[in-house]
Amino acid sequence: MKRMMFLIAIAFSLSAVSVAGNSSTIGGGGKHGQTYHKGNISPKELPKAITKYLKENYEGYTILVSKRKNNGNYFVKIRFSGNRHYSYYRSLVFDNEGRVIKG
Repeated sequence: MKRMMFLIAIAFSLSAVSVAGNSSTIGGGGKHGQTYHKGNISPKELPKAITKYLKENYEGYTILVSKRKNNGNYFVKIRFSGNRHYSYYRSLVFDNEGRVIKG
């Protein structure tokens, strides 16, 4: 019985997957071999092109969520001034250079 438990413990430990950090590499080198960190990021870490777009198109915006996706794209959820009764909310997706993909 002890031998069986030992073999199960070894098999389980060999099959475990270890994830180091919160980043992934896309491609094999050069421009497409960049390492992107995915997950929540500070709004201060967003590219200037994204913040410029938000300032020009969404007056009085507030960033509620900003994330870097595994593919290098940015996901941003904002609240911006609506009418006097309530605010509007919008989710936007930008590519790694700050161009709008979905919004």
